[in-house]
Amino acid sequence: MAFISRKMNLYERNYAAHKKETLAIMHALKKWRVYLEGQHFMVYTDHATLRHFPEQPDLTRQQARWMEKMQEYDFEIKYIPGKQNTVADALSRRPDLQVNTVFSVTTDPRVTQGIQEALPKDPEFQPILHTLQGIPVEKPIPTSLLQHYTLNEDGTLCYDQHRICIPKGPLRTQILHDHHDALIAGHQGIERTYATIHRQFYWPRMNQDVRNYVKSCDSCQRIKASQQSPAGLLQPLPIPQHPWEQVSMDFITQLPCTRTGFDAIIVFVDTFSKMVHFAPTKTTATAPDTARLFFDHVIRLHGLPKSIVSDRDAKFTSCFWQSLFQTMGTKLAMSTAFHPQTDGQTERANRTLEDMLRAFVNYRQDNWDQLLASAEFACNNAPNAS
Repeated sequence: MAFISRKMNLYERNYAAHKKETLAIMHALKKWRVYLEGQHFMVYTDHATLRHFPEQPDLTRQQARWMEKMQEYDFEIKYIPGKQNTVADALSRRPDLQVNTVFSVTTDPRVTQGIQEALPKDPEFQPILHTLQGIPVEKPIPTSLLQHYTLNEDGTLCYDQHRICIPKGPLRTQILHDHHDALIAGHQGIERTYATIHRQFYWPRMNQDVRNYVKSCDSCQRIKASQQSPAGLLQPLPIPQHPWEQVSMDFITQLPCTRTGFDAIIVFVDTFSKMVHFAPTKTTATAPDTARLFFDHVIRLHGLPKSIVSDRDAKFTSCFWQSLFQTMGTKLAMSTAFHPQTDGQTERANRTLEDMLRAFVNYRQDNWDQLLASAEFACNNAPNAS
């Protein structure tokens, strides 16, 4: 069993369907020549017209060259309906997976009402809305554009079936605020804010609007440090194969003491999915205390990781911690001394968390432990580029 693929060039993309199917056969014959030459074999296709390709009386020059190449092989072309061609189409077919849990996100009724009122007045969406409602418009909308839009029963318009179209006006500003400034949004950067809004809403030039909004955010300009990386070459850690197979962990210390007595945060990061867990703790926490937090926030929820990356904090290098990992069969990888880039995954999560807490903490700075759950949700809800 084998499979091959390649990207079509600019000219091949304009081929008709039967030419693309023939091109695929020619590519397979060329790549598997050593196996097919001198053998009788079958070619199964879900394109019925290919069965009559060898019998065509009139051929173009390209088809004639293809026919000449095909005559070097002994094969038959068999038609198979597309529904039965599951083996060849396996990579392009969505598997019917059983869903255990479904999280439903509904639009605020105030937003829906605002859309219903503003959509017919929007100069960009009005012609599309009228066309779908059967109302004549001055300039017909091309079918290639219209096929992306769907009119819902409540009068809202959707782009690509699920993204709600937002007319120009205060609604867009409200959505930008809710997905950037809100507590569960966490003042994320441009790319993450755009990706979060893009999943549910649509309007033209959204990327530029998000960029302008985030760049003009006063809180972000005041609290966020520069993310410019220093010059030099780094050796990346091995990429894990499964979620929570490799965990990166670190402490954020020297924080203002909260009303409940916490003055530090322990950060756990899954290096595969970039999912994070934040737990309030104390600077005086011992190795057993750290082990308990590790069990409560990682092992209890995700099982035992194969490896853990951390810095050389005494809590991690202690005999108790080492013996615990030895008993569980987990490898503890220490970062290079005075070189935090080794544990860069957690260091980056630390900076993101610190920026979020600075944006929402009260003036006494003693309620940051109550914000950790919202910050964790914001980090895990935002898409990661990797």
